[in-house]
Amino acid sequence: MKRFLKKSQPFLTVYMSMITILVVLNLLYHHTFVVGLLVGTLASMVNTTVFEYYLWRAQQRPASPLSTGNGWRYLVAIVACTIWFFNQSEIHIIGVLIGLMISYAMIIFRPLFKRG
Repeated sequence: MKRFLKKSQPFLTVYMSMITILVVLNLLYHHTFVVGLLVGTLASMVNTTVFEYYLWRAQQRPASPLSTGNGWRYLVAIVACTIWFFNQSEIHIIGVLIGLMISYAMIIFRPLFKRG
């Protein structure tokens, strides 16, 4: 498990930086779009962690069938949209959607963040 944490560290650092910036912006301006970005980025962090875990697991057991955790990632996206649905006056849906897309950008640009 230490190897998994070492491989996912660059992603978590990027996400924690983005979340910190969004929390500060939310404290200063409290705009619905920033809250939506915050919700979407948190969900995106979970999505990237799930993808990295399934990828790590596939590398540990090369004979097992390959899975990328799509079901879990869809569930996280549904939960983020459900949070928006019940708080529409406080959360902007475009912010949630942009935040959710960050995980897919991280997956695409994975080789740039990967260490070792």
